[in-house]
Amino acid sequence: MADFKFSRRTVLAAMEVLEQLSHAKLSRFILELGPQFPNWVGGETMSIAKRLNSLMGLVDQVPARVLDSGELLRDILVEKAISLLPATDPDRPWQNELT
Repeated sequence: MADFKFSRRTVLAAMEVLEQLSHAKLSRFILELGPQFPNWVGGETMSIAKRLNSLMGLVDQVPARVLDSGELLRDILVEKAISLLPATDPDRPWQNELT
């Protein structure tokens, strides 16, 4: 088994976060992954959940799938999900202890 930056469970959790994207934003993100991805995961006529399940299926089929940018698909999915998380609340000083 390959040693990946993020586990499958982390990628699955990222997919849950990505569900908050609108169809248009998800479509743009899928296009950013590469020109073949819209064909692989479906268009806006499919639900967001089904499109994300198809993306997860691509990760499962080829866990080390590399994008044209040279990055792993699984890493890009997690990084995109992280970018959607709310910023930490400065009123909770315990959060700052982790940095």
